[in-house]
Order: sequence, then C-alpha cells, then structure tokens
Amino acid sequence: MHLLFAHHLRLEWTKAFDWDGWTQGSRGLEVDHPTLARPSEMIEKAVAAADNPLWIRFPALYRRFLTVVRSRGYSVNTDKASPGWVSDHLFFHCDKDPFVGAG
Repeated sequence: MHLLFAHHLRLEWTKAFDWDGWTQGSRGLEVDHPTLARPSEMIEKAVAAADNPLWIRFPALYRRFLTVVRSRGYSVNTDKASPGWVSDHLFFHCDKDPFVGAG
C-alpha cells in the first residue's frame, strides 16, 4: 500500500500517514484464510490425502485442476467448492475423465 500510494501515485496525504504504525499493527492471515491460495508444492500432498470419492477415482484430473487453480491464484474456497462442479462436469461426460485421450 505504501509503495502504491506514496511512491507510485505520490499522493500528498501519504507524507503525514503513520506507515510504521500501520505496518506494525497488521497481522498475518491464517493458513486456511479464504483469500490465500496454497503453494503449488502442496499439490501432490493434497492428491495423496484426497478423501473425496471423485478425487480418489480421478487423481490425475484432481492434480490438473489444482495446478490450474493454484497457478492462477484462486482462493481456498475454490478448492473447497470444486468437487461439486467437477462432479457435474464428469456426469455430463458419462462419468469419464474428459481429458483422457484428448489431444
């Protein structure tokens, strides 16, 4: 914020703002905070620990999904809501992984 407002936008009010106090009063977000996406290194761990029948049956699809979601910086809630969406998609494709055999 300081970099944006004070250095890039050069707004006059930033000279009087207590940036140190503001920074010291901040706190980190919890690991499962909805606005944080987990690092991509955790994908294999997530695939191995999958407890959803859909992800157990289609681990490659789950791995691919997580790679896309996390590389794009989507939130934790996207990971949590996704089994329903993917399940509907697979049902539409007659319960087969739609990417198997696709070029």
